[in-house]
Amino acid sequence: MILFADPDCPVIERVRGTGADGIEIYTGAYAAAYRTGDIASALAECTATAERAVAAGLVVNVGHT
Repeated sequence: MILFADPDCPVIERVRGTGADGIEIYTGAYAAAYRTGDIASALAECTATAERAVAAGLVVNVGHT
């Protein structure tokens, strides 16, 4: 099972306790930032969340809009 997560999700470390194998990072904020030409902070949030999830032993997928 994969759960959707916002890029700034504060509870990534608790996902494993739900029985889920991983997360799919919702990229709507990244897509909006891309349209305005300001992706640096949105990409940094996605990257940080992915790193936390991997450290917690989770599979990471990246969503699309």
